[in-house]
Amino acid sequence: MNFFRRVSPIKASNDLWSYVRRRRPHQIVFLTLSFALTFGMFQLFMIDTRIVRPYTRDIVYFEQWRADRTDAQIVAQQKLDLPKEKAARDAQAKADAQRRLAFKHMEDQLKAVGLD
Repeated sequence: MNFFRRVSPIKASNDLWSYVRRRRPHQIVFLTLSFALTFGMFQLFMIDTRIVRPYTRDIVYFEQWRADRTDAQIVAQQKLDLPKEKAARDAQAKADAQRRLAFKHMEDQLKAVGLD
């Protein structure tokens, strides 16, 4: 543990400052430019990965049915519910197709710049 007794932030900053002072001006410019480019790329990746999805409530309501319903009543209710179910399936299929198209477009853009 003798090593950690000799470590000090003040000594470390003085050492860094003496190293920077010995460098030539063009080396300092390139060092600063490399830090700025690296920081900028990290920022771009952080901005690019942020996905904001709108909040939508997904509330599911259950109907109450009587226990003594006849088969004819059940079939009649199913005939009423069938168009709603088909519309929901069609809407989901359309949303999936749009999502696939967006990913295909992104893949085409990546292939255009040589990233495959």
